Amino acid sequence: MGTPRGLPLLGGGQDRGLAYPSPVASRSCRRQALHETSRAFLEAGPHPQQLAAVLATRLADLIGGGCIIRGPVERAPSLPLACAHTIASSLEALRQTFETSPHALAFACSAQAAHTRRPILLPLVSSEVLQLWTQPAARPYLDQYQVCSMLVAPIRSAQQVLATIVLWREHPCRPLGDSHALLLAEVANRIAPALSISKHRQRRQAC
Repeated sequence: MGTPRGLPLLGGGQDRGLAYPSPVASRSCRRQALHETSRAFLEAGPHPQQLAAVLATRLADLIGGGCIIRGPVERAPSLPLACAHTIASSLEALRQTFETSPHALAFACSAQAAHTRRPILLPLVSSEVLQLWTQPAARPYLDQYQVCSMLVAPIRSAQQVLATIVLWREHPCRPLGDSHALLLAEVANRIAPALSISKHRQRRQAC
């Protein structure tokens, strides 16, 4: 999880390293990540689209907010693998946004996480700031739903970034923090093999 410089945090215009987790916190996050991913595999099986849908719903419920799981950012614009939200009206607004522009919401954050291959935590952020990094199609959503905190993690194999997970909370929820970043990184590590195997299988079938 850790590197000599820690995990990057971007928020309030300043960067810092995430605090190294205690052994107790690390074990707790690993147990919770194992629980969430195990339940997702039981419900969805190894199928990437179904796995992403189940996992997105579980993660959104876990933090009380929204979740997007999108495929490789270097591909031509395509709908995210999955999106979820604890509020039905927010979920419907998300789906309408992605139908108009698949890369509309938080795509710059996904691209940055994919480029650095490391999580990005924005503990305090605003919809107004996020509009500077998003396409115009996302502005109606950001105007209506005030995002206050965001976390992005890459799902990576040894060779490449397979997908990214975006989590966020909306006002007046408490900010996401270091423990959420650790949990999400553990979740990403656990589902990466399934996505990697599926990707190789698709390549073989295309040959």
